[in-house]
Amino acid sequence: MTRVAAIGECMIEVAVGDDGAAAIGFAGDTFNTAVYLRRLLPSEARVQYLTGLGDDWLSEQQAVAMQGEGIELEAHRVSDASPGLYLVRNDAAGERFFTYYRDASPARGMFGPGWDAEVAASIDGADLVVFSAVTVQILTADGRRGLGELLARLRRAGATIAFDANYRQRGWRNAADAQAAIDAAAAHADLVLPSLDDERLLRSEDATPESVGEHYLHLGAREVVVTDGPGEVTVIRTDGVERIRTTPDAAPVDTTGAGDAFDAGYLAARLAGRSGLDAARSGQALAGLVIRHRGAIVPRSVSLEGVL
Repeated sequence: MTRVAAIGECMIEVAVGDDGAAAIGFAGDTFNTAVYLRRLLPSEARVQYLTGLGDDWLSEQQAVAMQGEGIELEAHRVSDASPGLYLVRNDAAGERFFTYYRDASPARGMFGPGWDAEVAASIDGADLVVFSAVTVQILTADGRRGLGELLARLRRAGATIAFDANYRQRGWRNAADAQAAIDAAAAHADLVLPSLDDERLLRSEDATPESVGEHYLHLGAREVVVTDGPGEVTVIRTDGVERIRTTPDAAPVDTTGAGDAFDAGYLAARLAGRSGLDAARSGQALAGLVIRHRGAIVPRSVSLEGVL
């Protein structure tokens, strides 16, 4: 059975509707991807989630939610700590606006002083490891070094490392710091999944899919998948460039989690032996389904049939 491990932070999601009513759930970029990977590959993959977790009732509810999704929680427990939280609302076009309360999140201490090395060792032997620039952003300097050491060890052991280079301006001191940290993280990755919008905001307004691909290939990636919103996906490898364009079949209700869903669809298809272009179609199909529902994670009653 294929082993997949995702690393990051799961938060409390408070989705505020047009009527002011709030729906509460659990979400976070790599957690969302882990959930969709588990749903897409229910019998083919074992999915683990490596994180920091508190000891209050909300933390326990997170653990229960992960168990309900069939995800194996690998957590360093922090005493007297509660999970981070974010509020999200959407405009008429489905675009989202976030407010975060996560400064004391237990996930911020991952891989730093006092971190339980046995928890990190629980993902040794994974076939695919997923992490993101958001994961990197929340960590301390010690935590980033520890994460890098873990990724290097896993990669030497044969794991494929997938990195979502999702730049979120809030939370970084400045663009230069973000560039340095994201590039250092990407140097551990075999597969990088950036968006063109993020790269233009982070590096240059003139960035193209090709220039983005060249940048990450130079850092050591074997495959770079550049998304451009609902439009073109460009798959770039050392042996060539492929493109696919899809047309959304409905106006979005909520774009929260679209990129995370794309990652899951793409990675699941690649694990199933599909080509880069076929995997991009699967990523776009899952993202297109997710944006028709509120919240980052759609109800389990929503069928994912046809994504792969």
